[in-house]
Amino acid sequence: MVVTAHFLDCDWKLHKRIINFTKITSHNGEEIGKMVEVCLREWGIEKVFSLVVDNVSSNNAAIDYLKRRMKSENSLLFEGKYLHMRCVCHILNLIVKDGLKELDASIKPIRNSVIFIHSSPSRLNKFREFTVLAKFSITSTVPMDVKTRWNATYKMLEVALKYRIVFERMTEEWFPLSIIFMKLMKGINDMLYIESQSMQLERDGGGSGMSSAGGGLCDELFDDVDAQNEEERLLEISSEVDKYLADEIEKRSNQYFNLLEWWKGNETRYPIISMIAKDIFAIPSSTVASEATFSLGKRVVDPFRSCLSPKMVEALVCTSDWLRAEEFSFWKDPTDDDLEL
Repeated sequence: MVVTAHFLDCDWKLHKRIINFTKITSHNGEEIGKMVEVCLREWGIEKVFSLVVDNVSSNNAAIDYLKRRMKSENSLLFEGKYLHMRCVCHILNLIVKDGLKELDASIKPIRNSVIFIHSSPSRLNKFREFTVLAKFSITSTVPMDVKTRWNATYKMLEVALKYRIVFERMTEEWFPLSIIFMKLMKGINDMLYIESQSMQLERDGGGSGMSSAGGGLCDELFDDVDAQNEEERLLEISSEVDKYLADEIEKRSNQYFNLLEWWKGNETRYPIISMIAKDIFAIPSSTVASEATFSLGKRVVDPFRSCLSPKMVEALVCTSDWLRAEEFSFWKDPTDDDLEL
């Protein structure tokens, strides 16, 4: 299990640090929650705004456990409303997987063909012989599909299309397999072409009216907001929130607008809201940073260092991450008002 902390420093630069990399003894949700609780206590972290996890059911139980513990210690922010955040990449993966089910009849035979090639060294070597005849590299191969990751399916289909000529030349040896493969690839090409044509017709036909109507509605709403803000500027500003809401809105056409740089420049104008903004903008949208740690772990625990203890592995992984990362600063230069005080 890996725990990664995300935060903004005094210069409004986003940072992430691995603070825990340990072996879990159970996949039970409460046990995972207890391990996260121990990690937070060891680092002296009392309040947590949000925890981003994937969609595994055990994580739901872990979050529920942490909510109960934080609530009993009066450290739960906003009644835990924003504590449980789901990984956007995992949600996208589930959406695409559901969409791929519509093409499963075509993708499944191709997947089986790739598995057939990788099922024995002799078949893989035979495939590579044909790739050399087709003027490809002798190390050519078609990657196997991973059902849990849609991008692996995309890679498999992409490479399979690349070696289409190779499968054609294998017709004499694996005639049934090649014919089926070619028909399926042609079917996918035709299906994608029809789908693209229908989407084009929607954009050119009925879809264009909907799009323009939606765009006009958005512009109208933004115009109403601009007009409302103009009226609010004439009113007396009674608080920092009113001052922020009455401030000029950045143009949507400004491609060089940097949100963190804007808050850095306006931190003195909105000292309280800026503290809230730091907590919100530090929330990651996915668990990619944590999952990438396991790739780093493979480089730490190699065949020559396979007997390291879990504590030593954690120390090496965390130290490597902290040394490679950009330095952060919690020191803030005092302002003129601070010096006067």
